[in-house]
Amino acid sequence: MKSIYDIRRENLKEILRTEFDNRQVRLAERMQVQSNLVNRWCSGAKNIGANVAREIEKLGRKAQYWLDLDHSAEIVNDSPANPDDEGTIEQLLSRRLRNWMDRREDLGTEGRVASASGVSQSTINRLLKCEASATIGVISAVASAFGRHAYEMVLPENAPGLINYDHTVYAALPQEEKAKITSFIEFVFAQNAPR
Repeated sequence: MKSIYDIRRENLKEILRTEFDNRQVRLAERMQVQSNLVNRWCSGAKNIGANVAREIEKLGRKAQYWLDLDHSAEIVNDSPANPDDEGTIEQLLSRRLRNWMDRREDLGTEGRVASASGVSQSTINRLLKCEASATIGVISAVASAFGRHAYEMVLPENAPGLINYDHTVYAALPQEEKAKITSFIEFVFAQNAPR
């Protein structure tokens, strides 16, 4: 189990990433402390006390005691009660983005997704909270950050008309192999056509 100081240190790094452009000196200037003190907090050489944590939260525009919560351990159950009920497109986008973030440690935070996609962190936050309708440009940028295509974010996983396969592997196949797959699918359709 993480100590409160480890949790605060991780959250401080997240605040630095999202609010201070990953620059410790900017936080130091706002707090009117030496920049090496912020560095010592980040490295774990000095623990972040409660009073300092509240000041960092205020400067980082976070709720009180936000620094004390282990956000990496938050598990959000975004799956619908009925698997056939995907909900709204916003809910589907939110679930898909949260699932992708949970599977990728390097893109596990809103700030990291924002940096990788070029989309603002506040937009990523609104997507996760279903507070905004995303444009196709935003969906495409976010999907690209994960090495995926935009349509993968909006198609329900268990849609009856979809075939589950690795699109990247398929795209890399020679044209002759793709033709064989298409031919096989057409053969199966013909075999199962109503007579």
